[in-house]
Amino acid sequence: MDGEPHPCPAPGTDRSPGGTPAGTPPSVMPFYRDMELVCRNCGATFIFTAGEQEFYADKGFLHEPTRCPKCRSRRDAPREGDERPNRKESSARQQR
Repeated sequence: MDGEPHPCPAPGTDRSPGGTPAGTPPSVMPFYRDMELVCRNCGATFIFTAGEQEFYADKGFLHEPTRCPKCRSRRDAPREGDERPNRKESSARQQR
């Protein structure tokens, strides 16, 4: 048995087929934890939840958000008198 893995896992290291520790729901990843961030626009603190972090990772986003949800929605909203499409609309057109 030189260099070969032991057929039985060591105690406490059993894994489910998905790779998560046995008994842990696959949707709960141990390395995502709620984080308190500070908005670069208004300075308010906001929570970047574990679920949001998982979403960002799934989408391939490399950085955490720098604006709170309120400032993000304000930034994405069309401005009064502005005939240009907002950021989300213009990026959707470019992807077509």
